[in-house]
Amino acid sequence: MARVLVLDNGADSARFGFAGSDSPTVVVPNCTATPRKDPRKLIADETESGIKDHSQLAYTRPFERGYLTNPACEVEVWERAVQKLAIDPAKDVRALVMTEPLFTPAALQSRLDEVVFEQFGFQACYRTPAAPLSALDYKLSNPDSRFASDGCCVVVDSGFSFSHAVPIFDNHVLNYAARRVDVGGKLLTNYLKELLSYRQLNVMDDTYMIDRAKRELCFVSTDFGSQLAEAERRGKANTLWRDFALPNFTDTMHGRVLERADLAAAAAAAGDQAPAAAAPAAAASKPSQQEQRLRFNNERFAVPEVLFSPRGIGLEQGGVHEATAQAIAACAPEMQRPLYLNILLTGGNTLFANFKERFTQEIQPLAPAGVRPSDAPSPPSVVARSPPTPSSRGGVSDPLSRAHACSSAQANVHVVVPSDPLLSAWRGGSRLGASEELQEVLVTKAQYEEHGHEICRRGFEMGFGSVPLKRV
Repeated sequence: MARVLVLDNGADSARFGFAGSDSPTVVVPNCTATPRKDPRKLIADETESGIKDHSQLAYTRPFERGYLTNPACEVEVWERAVQKLAIDPAKDVRALVMTEPLFTPAALQSRLDEVVFEQFGFQACYRTPAAPLSALDYKLSNPDSRFASDGCCVVVDSGFSFSHAVPIFDNHVLNYAARRVDVGGKLLTNYLKELLSYRQLNVMDDTYMIDRAKRELCFVSTDFGSQLAEAERRGKANTLWRDFALPNFTDTMHGRVLERADLAAAAAAAGDQAPAAAAPAAAASKPSQQEQRLRFNNERFAVPEVLFSPRGIGLEQGGVHEATAQAIAACAPEMQRPLYLNILLTGGNTLFANFKERFTQEIQPLAPAGVRPSDAPSPPSVVARSPPTPSSRGGVSDPLSRAHACSSAQANVHVVVPSDPLLSAWRGGSRLGASEELQEVLVTKAQYEEHGHEICRRGFEMGFGSVPLKRV
């Protein structure tokens, strides 16, 4: 029996699975690579399995600056994933539900239409930004939450290429209010490489290793000034530094974090004192008889700080919290209070320790003390024409009326993080794909062949806000 394939097509990794499942079946890096001294091409998961030195790989990604600009590379990744799934897209898949970046140019969307319908032969497709799927998953997973009753929320999606603050009203993306910050995981990794290369060793070619170190060692500071002062202290007063052992390609292939207790025990066993935190960074990088090390001190929190202070690296933009406040301010006054009460954090960068706490700390002062309903115009027609959706908690059923009613309550800020920010969008697509209402939003291959790209633009832009989705 033909099934619905769900694809969260991220710039860093692509997640494939079937609707109704709790997790994707295949997760692969969304890239290809060529070894510098080998003509063979590695595709998707081949770029990770059995690779001794990732610095010797020349990577090619389908996405550039957050948008799919290399369809030929993407086709290779999809073909590899389809092979691992052991399916024929034209015969074994009833429909494809997939994500695409917000504000994708029409020319790139049209090229993707051709890949989906002509090259792979999918019988039907529905494409949507990740934000409404993440919101849908959280609402259906938490039916008694404010998300389920207020009818609107803000999804802050901080991923590989950039960060978005996206207001959602009745499952519709409010495009006119969405805001983007050009800071993502890729920029943070490159910034960390530059800092370490300038201060210690040249690691500009070791993107894979430094990205792994970033995920393990970096965290968001809740008090940047005091922690910066602590990083400058000597001896035991500095509790922030950590050492990262570089791979020797004999015992270790990817490097590892060295715990301070282990370093102290090893030094004591050798009859030496534990390394002092006050030692210059260059000294930490000198090779020992066993291994080379990188010392992470203020880099641990200075790199994620860019998410909140892009101006620190010369990027004239506000942080993710400021983008969120601007997105909310661009919405109707009646919606602003409930939007501040329904902020959902998703994406890989939200996995940094203390991200939620720092975001809440920064967004709280930006929330207005009082936002009263006014005679401001209602949202655009694409939102206004969505019929009322029954509330799971009873009471007012129309989403805008529910938001209006909520706006009379005391303003506050409420921020939540889903159980797995990386899988939130895929799980939302899985729920949508398993619903009976999916048929109402699909664009079929026959429609595409008759009407061309225009039918995809009209169909996908309508969204699934008019579909009264049930909990699945």
